[in-house]
Amino acid sequence: MTTKIVLLLAAIMSVVTPAHAGMNFCTEPTEPACLSMLSMNLTELSFSSCKIQITAYLSSVDTYNECLIRDAKKKIQDKTNEANRVVNKFNYIVSGKSFCY
Repeated sequence: MTTKIVLLLAAIMSVVTPAHAGMNFCTEPTEPACLSMLSMNLTELSFSSCKIQITAYLSSVDTYNECLIRDAKKKIQDKTNEANRVVNKFNYIVSGKSFCY
Protein backbone atom coordinates (compact mmCIF):
# COMPACT_ATOMS: atom_id res chain seq x y z
CA MET A 1 0.00 0.00 0.00
CA THR A 2 2.77 2.46 0.93
CA THR A 3 4.63 1.62 -2.27
CA LYS A 4 1.53 2.44 -4.34
CA ILE A 5 1.16 5.82 -2.64
CA VAL A 6 4.84 6.65 -3.08
CA LEU A 7 4.78 5.71 -6.77
CA LEU A 8 1.60 7.68 -7.37
CA LEU A 9 3.02 10.77 -5.66
CA ALA A 10 6.24 10.41 -7.65
CA ALA A 11 4.22 10.21 -10.86
CA ILE A 12 2.25 13.33 -10.01
CA MET A 13 5.26 15.34 -8.83
CA SER A 14 7.31 14.51 -11.92
CA VAL A 15 4.84 16.20 -14.25
CA VAL A 16 3.35 19.00 -12.17
CA THR A 17 5.09 21.88 -13.91
CA PRO A 18 2.65 24.36 -15.39
CA ALA A 19 3.70 25.71 -18.73
CA HIS A 20 2.28 29.12 -18.06
CA ALA A 21 1.37 30.37 -14.60
CA GLY A 22 0.67 34.03 -15.22
CA MET A 23 4.34 34.70 -15.92
CA ASN A 24 5.95 35.78 -19.15
CA PHE A 25 7.66 32.53 -19.96
CA CYS A 26 6.74 29.01 -20.90
CA THR A 27 8.24 26.02 -19.12
CA GLU A 28 9.08 23.16 -21.43
CA PRO A 29 7.89 19.84 -20.03
CA THR A 30 10.46 17.12 -19.53
CA GLU A 31 10.17 13.50 -20.55
CA PRO A 32 8.70 11.39 -17.75
CA ALA A 33 11.41 9.67 -15.71
CA CYS A 34 9.41 6.46 -15.61
CA LEU A 35 10.42 5.60 -19.18
CA SER A 36 13.95 4.72 -18.13
CA MET A 37 12.78 2.80 -15.06
CA LEU A 38 9.92 0.98 -16.77
CA SER A 39 12.18 -1.43 -18.65
CA MET A 40 13.91 -2.42 -15.39
CA ASN A 41 10.72 -3.15 -13.45
CA LEU A 42 7.73 -3.95 -15.60
CA THR A 43 5.02 -4.62 -13.06
CA GLU A 44 1.36 -3.71 -13.33
CA LEU A 45 1.93 -0.96 -10.76
CA SER A 46 4.92 0.55 -12.57
CA PHE A 47 3.07 0.34 -15.89
CA SER A 48 0.01 2.10 -14.44
CA SER A 49 2.15 4.74 -12.77
CA CYS A 50 4.05 5.40 -15.98
CA LYS A 51 0.84 5.59 -17.97
CA ILE A 52 -0.39 8.32 -15.58
CA GLN A 53 2.88 10.21 -16.04
CA ILE A 54 2.67 9.93 -19.84
CA THR A 55 -0.91 11.24 -19.82
CA ALA A 56 0.10 14.17 -17.62
CA TYR A 57 3.15 14.81 -19.82
CA LEU A 58 0.99 14.97 -22.96
CA SER A 59 -1.29 17.46 -21.23
CA SER A 60 1.76 19.53 -20.24
CA VAL A 61 2.97 19.51 -23.85
CA ASP A 62 -0.41 20.86 -25.01
CA THR A 63 -0.30 23.59 -22.35
CA TYR A 64 3.29 24.45 -23.31
CA ASN A 65 2.38 24.72 -26.99
CA GLU A 66 -0.59 26.97 -26.15
CA CYS A 67 1.73 29.14 -24.07
CA LEU A 68 4.21 29.48 -26.95
CA ILE A 69 1.40 30.46 -29.34
CA ARG A 70 -0.02 32.98 -26.85
CA ASP A 71 3.44 34.53 -26.31
CA ALA A 72 4.11 34.69 -30.06
CA LYS A 73 0.77 36.41 -30.69
CA LYS A 74 1.54 38.96 -27.98
CA LYS A 75 4.98 39.69 -29.45
CA ILE A 76 3.45 40.11 -32.91
CA GLN A 77 0.80 42.49 -31.53
CA ASP A 78 3.41 44.48 -29.57
CA LYS A 79 5.61 44.85 -32.66
CA THR A 80 2.63 45.85 -34.81
CA ASN A 81 1.67 48.49 -32.23
CA GLU A 82 5.24 49.79 -32.25
CA ALA A 83 5.25 49.99 -36.05
CA ASN A 84 1.96 51.91 -35.98
CA ARG A 85 3.42 54.38 -33.45
CA VAL A 86 6.45 54.90 -35.71
CA VAL A 87 4.22 55.60 -38.72
CA ASN A 88 2.05 57.98 -36.70
CA LYS A 89 5.10 59.80 -35.37
CA PHE A 90 6.51 60.14 -38.89
CA ASN A 91 3.18 61.44 -40.21
CA TYR A 92 2.96 64.06 -37.46
CA ILE A 93 6.52 65.22 -38.06
CA VAL A 94 6.17 65.57 -41.82
CA SER A 95 2.83 67.38 -41.42
CA GLY A 96 4.55 70.07 -39.33
CA LYS A 97 2.69 69.28 -36.13
CA SER A 98 4.51 68.84 -32.85
CA PHE A 99 4.59 65.35 -31.46
CA CYS A 100 4.59 64.70 -27.74
CA TYR A 101 6.15 61.63 -26.18
